[in-house]
Amino acid sequence: MKKIVIISISVIALVALIFTLQNNKKKMAAATKKSDIKMEYPVNIVTVVKKKLQESLSIVGNVIPNNDVAVLSETFGRVISVNTKVGASIAKGALIAKIDDELKEAGLKIAEANFEKSKKDLDRAEALLGQKSMTESQVDGMRLAFKSAEANLVVAKRQLNDTKITSPISGVVVARNIDVGSTVDNKSIVANIVDISVLKVKLNVPEGSVFKLKPGSTVDVTTEAMTGVVFNGKVDYVSVKGDENHTFPIEVIVSNNGKNILKAGMFARVTFTSISEHEGLIVPRQALLGSSKNASIFVIDNNGIANIRTVVLGNELNNQVEVVSGLNEGDKVVINGQNNLKDGLQVTVLNK
Repeated sequence: MKKIVIISISVIALVALIFTLQNNKKKMAAATKKSDIKMEYPVNIVTVVKKKLQESLSIVGNVIPNNDVAVLSETFGRVISVNTKVGASIAKGALIAKIDDELKEAGLKIAEANFEKSKKDLDRAEALLGQKSMTESQVDGMRLAFKSAEANLVVAKRQLNDTKITSPISGVVVARNIDVGSTVDNKSIVANIVDISVLKVKLNVPEGSVFKLKPGSTVDVTTEAMTGVVFNGKVDYVSVKGDENHTFPIEVIVSNNGKNILKAGMFARVTFTSISEHEGLIVPRQALLGSSKNASIFVIDNNGIANIRTVVLGNELNNQVEVVSGLNEGDKVVINGQNNLKDGLQVTVLNK
């Protein structure tokens, strides 16, 4: 009897175990079925559009004078008169100062006398040579003496002329370093004169824009000091060599003959207006993944599948960027939610 009870209990336990295993198998199958359901990722998208783009480039540079000359004395002596002052306009060739010239005038008179004597001596010697009364070698000595006297006369004239210090350019005197009674030598800086009738703006252009510029390109020049005043200028020089920051020096010429006078040493903003208009594909900057040099964008196809594309970028326009290649007009690109995406995933578009 006991044996029958034990066997009955064992059979019941086995049936219960089989039931439990089958039940667990059904639960696992249901869980597996649930895991096979594709997850959808919510995103926001925009449509790629083509727009006409007027490229703009605006860079701040330094205004420098067209000419900036430090005038040097070319002789020794004492200043006996000064004919200009700081801030005065001066014409090319105008007298700045005069150096005591008494000894220089005496030296010129001696040189002139020696020159006249040497010329007469040479004339007589050549006449005597024709009469065979002098030898060729004797006349050669006379010719050498004449050439020496002629050179000494040129030097004497130059030394006297150097006592008058004149302006090499037309401009404005911005510094005067001498007064009457000052002593100068041939290394003394007498004055500093700048020409601001034409000004230059020196600036550095990024390598991505330098090939779009050429000498003669028109520009607008503005300053914070004269709000609303626009000066017309043009590109005068574009360097063929960049610096360590991959920028290229250029110079812009600005006429300064109008009523609004620019000053050397100011900051000026140069806006390049001659860069041509063109059509381009535009997307919001927030659609980009990665760096601007290695950018990618998720594009959603008609089946709601996200496909990642590598793109090449062009110009930046505020919070938008131009896409040069990698997209087509009408493509749907993800602008929000792309950080959770992978290539080939199903998405749910929230802003249809």
